[in-house]
Formats: sequence, C-alpha cells, structure tokens
Amino acid sequence: MEAAHTILRIAVPASGLADAPLRCCRITAGQSPQEGDSTLTRLQQGQRVELVLPASQVAAHRLVIPAASARHTQALVRQALEDRLLGDLADSHVVSGERQGERLTVWIVSRRWLQTQLDTCTAAGLAVVRVLPDLALLPPASHCETDAGWIFRSTEDAFGIVNDAELLPALAGETQALQTPLLAAPAQAPLDLLQGLPTSARSVRAALWPQLRLAAALLAGVALVIVFGQLLQWRELAAQQATLHQRIRQSFAAAHPGVPIVNPILQWRQLQGNPARNADALDLLGVLAGRLGAPVAAQRIEADENGLQLTLPLSAARSLEERLREQGLAATTRTTESGLELVAISRAALENQP
Repeated sequence: MEAAHTILRIAVPASGLADAPLRCCRITAGQSPQEGDSTLTRLQQGQRVELVLPASQVAAHRLVIPAASARHTQALVRQALEDRLLGDLADSHVVSGERQGERLTVWIVSRRWLQTQLDTCTAAGLAVVRVLPDLALLPPASHCETDAGWIFRSTEDAFGIVNDAELLPALAGETQALQTPLLAAPAQAPLDLLQGLPTSARSVRAALWPQLRLAAALLAGVALVIVFGQLLQWRELAAQQATLHQRIRQSFAAAHPGVPIVNPILQWRQLQGNPARNADALDLLGVLAGRLGAPVAAQRIEADENGLQLTLPLSAARSLEERLREQGLAATTRTTESGLELVAISRAALENQP
C-alpha cells in the first residue's frame, strides 16, 4: 500500500501523456527522491501524482496589477493579457502566482490541453493532487536543460525557455545550473494550476473549506477557553492551599511557641491528646528533623517496626539522601508505581544518638 505522504511526480511531454515511458520521481517525506521511468498503465491504481508541465506548454507573465480583491484582480489580469496573448483567450487557463508589490506573476496554459492530461490520468486510475510548471521548480537565478530546451529563472523572477544555452546570459543574466534533478527539486511557491478548474472534486472541496475552517476556528476557540478556565481555577486553588497551609503553621506556632514544626496538623492532634494512627511516624519524623537541623517535607509519612518511610518527589528524595549521608544516616530508596520515591530509614539509625 502506498504511503499517504508519498507523491509521484510525472513529467508531462509537450505532446501530452500517452502510454509510453514517462520520466517520474517518487517523493516520500524523510527519504531521498527516487527517479525512474514508467508508463501510465504500470502505475498503481489510486496513486497520488503531481503533473509537471513543460515550459513549452505554459507561459509566465509578470504584470503590474495593483492589490485588489480576488474578483477585481482576475478582471485586471484578463484585461492586461488581451494585448499579450496571440492565442484564444477563452481557451487560456490563467492562475495567479507570486506577488511582489504591484508585480504579479501569472501562469497560462491551454485549458483544453490541460483537461486532456487530467482526463488521461483519470482513465488510468491516478489521483492528480497538483499541477505545476517545470519553471516553478527553479530557484531564483538558475537554469536547467530539459527535453524542450533550456529553461531559466532570472534574478528578477523572469521565466523563459531558449533553444540555445548561449542565449541564457542575454535573457536570464547570471544564473547557475540547477544542481539537483529538476523533478526532485522542491516547488518554490505554493502554485497549483488545478486552481479554478471546474472539476467536481475541487468544487466540493472549495465549497466545504470555508465551513470547515469556521468550524475548526470555533472548536479551537472553545478548547482555548476551557483550558484557560481550568488553568485559572487550578492557580486559584493552589493559591488557596498555600494560604491555608501558611495559616495553619502560623496558628500552631502561636499556640505552641518553641515547638519545631514538622507536620502541624498531626502535631496538634498529638498535643491535644488525640494522636493520629501514624503518631509514631510523626515522632520519628521529628527526630529526623532534629538530626538534620531542618524540617522534612514529605507527601506521605509512615512508620512500622523497621523504621520511617517517606514518600517524596525525585528531586526532594535526592536532596534528602545527600543530607542523610552528611549525618551518617543510612537509607534505602526505591521508586513507587506512582513515580514517587520511597525513602526508608531504619528506626535504630534514628534512635541512635550521634
């Protein structure tokens, strides 16, 4: 099965597509382009292809067109081309390309000739996803030899084709030969000559795209509001929790001056004669805090006949281990299923006075 991100570029001869060997280039994301020859009948049904049209069938014109709406620009372009084109303007398929200020590059190809190539691909079971001229594959100030002649793109973004390479300096100025195969070169602009063709698939996509874009924008907006609201709520709850903890510590310090604060809630219960079920753990934690000379903040504390177990985040566990080593206190550490660190300190080590 062909990968969805694989495109087969086909160089369309000036005479048009036929059941004869064609130059192709398979382009897959993350891989080197693969060039070769094939016939239409040998290509896989449903293959996504890009047609690369020869410069002899596509003309590029640079027109001075002021920036305007799409419909107004199209009218100005066709008006400007009436004096330039020798052929039938009604048969000309015109697509606007890059704009630089008031200069607009337009691409022109015979509508009947192009439709013939598309119909040939459809009959062969190929899905044409893009059509572009070979000139659009040239970077600025470059030239390349093709079957039809030498194609060029000048430093002024003028495009053309000549039969003799000696004419290149006069028409194109200083240009460099393209170093990569033309079919493997990346397109220099988001140009697609399928634009504007009255095919049913493109008409449906063009009709649905504004609605899909609006729906996507609304969905993104709703998601952003939800995430922003959750973030504000989380920050408010975190601030309230920090304030509550600070008030509890202040109240305990005021009620019991001089008593080291380890876990004020558990200490308060113990001092009021209502010790919690893990009061032994609190006693051991107080001993540990005294040995270390600083409080120990743990997410969970437990004690058994073996000693004290503290559950902490990784960074806090590493810091505690270093402080324990400095005091000569042995400890074992393991990672819990929740990703936190469990630091175990033996009761004998804690109760043994230094």
